[in-house]
Amino acid sequence: MRTLSTTLFTALALATAVTAQAPTRTLPLAAFQTWGNVTYNTNPTVTHFTLQNWYSAEHLPIGTVINAITFRGHPNLPSDAYTSNLEIKIENTSLGFGALSTQLANNLSPNAVVAFTRKSVTTPALPASTSPNDARNFWFVLDTPFVFTGPNLIIQIDEAQRVSTGWQRRKGLDMPGLGVHRQVDHASCGGNLQAQYNGASYDLTVTGAPANLPVWFMFGFDTAASLNPHPLDLTSFGMPGCALGLEPFTLVAQPTNTNGTASMQVPFALPVQSLMISAQVLHFDLNSPAIFATTNTRSSVLGQLNSWSQVPSFNGVNALAGYPKPFNSSATLLIR
Repeated sequence: MRTLSTTLFTALALATAVTAQAPTRTLPLAAFQTWGNVTYNTNPTVTHFTLQNWYSAEHLPIGTVINAITFRGHPNLPSDAYTSNLEIKIENTSLGFGALSTQLANNLSPNAVVAFTRKSVTTPALPASTSPNDARNFWFVLDTPFVFTGPNLIIQIDEAQRVSTGWQRRKGLDMPGLGVHRQVDHASCGGNLQAQYNGASYDLTVTGAPANLPVWFMFGFDTAASLNPHPLDLTSFGMPGCALGLEPFTLVAQPTNTNGTASMQVPFALPVQSLMISAQVLHFDLNSPAIFATTNTRSSVLGQLNSWSQVPSFNGVNALAGYPKPFNSSATLLIR
């Protein structure tokens, strides 16, 4: 039987010692499996649609290779087929959130890589998405895979000569107000972790742990801060079906009550600049060979600025009115 210190050490060491295959993912990571508020309905009269998406460096690990891109769908509405003369440019950029221009040409430099050379593409009719991370089996496979080196990222999708007899519907992200977006980023084998933020404190509650025993709240980063993508499978360490969903930088022990519930409140004033943080709980599981289990991972973006942005256009030159928005907003793309 593994000791507590050995198991804790194993879980923490795995974050940096094991290399895993990066999964299909959504940008930004903390919006994974979470529908936003922005809806893109492109009607048949639109003959030229350009979309620039900007992401801060927190969303991807340095060295990530982007091989294909697709639009996130809509949870309730299908999209009709259309054709376009499509080009995709991608650039590692030092351009900041507040520096994005309403003139699209100002947001890309001559160093932008044409990752998908302009060609006629037919995008098929697509059903409503079954989940926010559902690519609906259609991808724009890049002619030239792109390596992210930072500090930030811009992806521009330019659809010229669009011809359509119907509507294309996509769902994006919008974060006004308190600027909180959270998700169940990775499932695991143990209890359930919930996160709340009220502008003054970050509140976490775990349920389903054994009663009257300690649990360990782990705080850390997802793949954005690590060269090793998560989740990491802990089965070979005596924790079948368990995963480590973050790279921990601190642990805080709390006791559970008679119902197997534990909570903690972290005083946290709403930052001006966005901060993405992940949390997970390690708790006892006497039915596990290692006597431990992990909960799901909760990832949150706290703050309204400097995380992601967008510049859409119907002529390829000027942004639509109101863009870029003065808070996090994006037509979130799926990449792989």
